[in-house]
Parts: sequence; structure tokens; C-alpha cells
Amino acid sequence: MSQTEQFNTKFMSDGYFIADNIVSEKKIDTFLENIFKIYCKYNPLTKMLELKNPWHTDLFHDELIRFRKSDPKRFSLLYDTAQTSISLLDLVYDEIIANTAAKLLNSSSTELSATDGMARMDAPLDKRNIAGWHQEISYLHNDGLVVWIPLSDITAELGPLQICPKSHLEGELKVVKQTDLPSDVSTVSIDEIKAENLEKYSIMPVEIKKGDALFFHTSLFHSSGVNKSNKFRLSCQTRYTPSTAENFIPFRQTKTYSKIGLEFTGKKTSFPTY
Repeated sequence: MSQTEQFNTKFMSDGYFIADNIVSEKKIDTFLENIFKIYCKYNPLTKMLELKNPWHTDLFHDELIRFRKSDPKRFSLLYDTAQTSISLLDLVYDEIIANTAAKLLNSSSTELSATDGMARMDAPLDKRNIAGWHQEISYLHNDGLVVWIPLSDITAELGPLQICPKSHLEGELKVVKQTDLPSDVSTVSIDEIKAENLEKYSIMPVEIKKGDALFFHTSLFHSSGVNKSNKFRLSCQTRYTPSTAENFIPFRQTKTYSKIGLEFTGKKTSFPTY
């Protein structure tokens, strides 16, 4: 059995695979620099302007944490702007990452479709935006995998992603999403996997190094960990699915515009907003 076949067998058996040292550190730094430059736009008085590679310093995290607390609207604009960064897309759609995804899916990179890449900036002890237990397929609606990329070493203190190995073998579960929640409770923070399903499996926190990437099946049970550190847990991800599969459902990415962004720029649009 070739190495590729061994990796594919492990992925299909366990529902996840960690690829060592396949993410470009240069591309990670480019995206972190993008976050820094967006931050400087909203806080031009930052103390970090004279620092070399300030995104590698504790001050970067200290200022972002204070900024999030003192000016949540502008922090929201920073977060949303980072989602459309070309450096983010260059990171999650890297050729090596796409080829690895294709091999794990018994496909080729020329047959893959992908949803929008996204970044996460998980603040210390944030409860509202933490993701409860769920399956990605309930949002994606196509079989495939998620690639999750840490932008720093993910330690136990930072609150690693939690997964249930082999739980993808359950297939897609029927989920009834709660909508009648208080305004201070996010829908993503509610567990969508019932306790009787979860308790069948062991829970594995994924402590992973910068430069590595976690690939996991879209039906795998997973949730956010709790960040107990004094830093942001920074990561990014996207989802790949073979578009040539018989059960593939074509889709289009939608463009919606930030109400807060429209407020700050004084612009008006007839396009959908969020």
C-alpha cells in the first residue's frame, strides 16, 4: 500500500487526517500582516507601527483584545474585511493543500469545488461565538472535507478544536436548528449533536503546530475549544467537495454587505445586507 493509500485509508476510517508541515509560513505571515494593516486603518494610533513583524508580538494580541472590547463595531469591520483578503484565499486554496484534499477524497484537484475561505479570530473566554457540536455537512450539503489551518501553534491553553474520531460514520444527522434564542446567544454556540450521539465516541482535542493542517470529513462531529489564554486563537479554513460526485449539488456564493460598513462609509446599496 502506497503512502497516499495509507493516508486515505486513515481518513476514511477515522474521519480526519493531520498533514505535517504543508502550510507555507510565508503565506501565513502575509495574511497576519493583512490583519495588522486593516487594524491600523481603524486604529492609526497603534503603538505597533515601529515594530518589525508586530503580528508576532504579545502587543498585537493585547491591542486587538482591547480594541474588540472598546470598539466592537470597528472590530467587526476588521473581522469581516479579513474574510475577503486575497492573502486568506491564497492560503486556503494553496496548490499543496488542494492536492492533499483531492487525494483524501479519491479525486483530483481539477474536480474540486470549494466554499468561501474564512478566518476565525477567537478571543479569550469568548462564549458567544464559540461553535457547539455540529457537522459541517448540515451547512455545506455536499459530502467532502474541511481543511482547518492554525496560524500559530495550537496548545491546550488556546482551546484546540475538538473532534470525535470515527463519528463521520454516523452519516448526516437530521438537525432542527433553534431560532428562538435570546439576543446574547449565538445560534452557532448551540450543540446540534444530541448527547446520545456524542457519548458513543471519545473526544479528541487537536493540538496542532503552525505549518500543519487538519483535514476532516464534513460529517465528523466537532466543536470549538475554550480559549483560556491571553491571546487570540487565529485560524482559517475552507471546505472542499468533488463536483463530479453523483450526489453533488451545485451552488453559488452569495454577496451580502455589512450594515455597519454601510453606516461608517455613508454608502447605500440595494444588495442584501447582514
